[in-house]
Amino acid sequence: MLDSSKLSLVDFCFASRTRNNPAGKSRHTVDAFRTVCWFHCLRMASGATSTYQMDALIEERQTSGADTPVDRKNKWRSYRDGRHTPSTALAGAIERQFPGSHAVLDHPMWQLLRLDRSLQVSIPNLLSQLPPCHFAIVRSGSAAAQSNFVLTSDWSARRLRKLEREAGLDALACLIMLLRKALESGDSRQAHMFGRSLCRMLLLMGRWLYAHGIAQPMVNYVENVLLPMTAYEGCRYSFGEQGYLGAATQLIRAANMIEANENKLLTSVQKAELMLDLLDDKFSLELSALVTPIASPGT
Repeated sequence: MLDSSKLSLVDFCFASRTRNNPAGKSRHTVDAFRTVCWFHCLRMASGATSTYQMDALIEERQTSGADTPVDRKNKWRSYRDGRHTPSTALAGAIERQFPGSHAVLDHPMWQLLRLDRSLQVSIPNLLSQLPPCHFAIVRSGSAAAQSNFVLTSDWSARRLRKLEREAGLDALACLIMLLRKALESGDSRQAHMFGRSLCRMLLLMGRWLYAHGIAQPMVNYVENVLLPMTAYEGCRYSFGEQGYLGAATQLIRAANMIEANENKLLTSVQKAELMLDLLDDKFSLELSALVTPIASPGT
């Protein structure tokens, strides 16, 4: 049920019948991302191996009579493919059985990925649910940022690394928020720096994004919509010649090999630190080139 993680954005949009266009009234690509992500969150939590089991294990039998046959296939297939978004009532009911699933479906990151949506709506929602470690990094001691988001000028690769190692939906949302705020303020240098950091975090999240069915199509969306706007002095960042899935797989394998040689199980933060070290290793040209600047079209 993970075939969607390998699809290009075009094929993903075809399967989910969405538009790869932030304008207009049609169902947006990002709605398909969040639905597919929610579906796989429930798939892993329930242990289901088919859409039939998803319905049987998760949703209560809703029939008009005891003898009415139940078709358990089409509805959950549509969620798997991102064709429809579950209703608020259904998502709320499932949340009681699988806590945290609704937070995935309605995470502020999905709103931040939509350039047709105002930051003024997404930022307060995100800031209100950030864990303390993320909030401290984003706020950087600014009292004003407790109620509103203030883009400071002291962002550096070192400070961004603190956010990168927390790779997850919250940290990714913070980074996209920073990038969009820099673009809004016209600071192309900072936007370029956040674009590099975004590529690095997406690599760290490779296994998570793949397991949730949105790896390649969501990265394609970021590459097509966000990264072109982060060009600075004629260059923007990308994932090297082998592309995102190849780069993420190479990084994960290298980190796993080192972990095996150490003969100990690393925590998620330690694993993230290790992968960041590999990306920063100037002596490992093959790995450090996984995130590389490329000429921006038209330059």
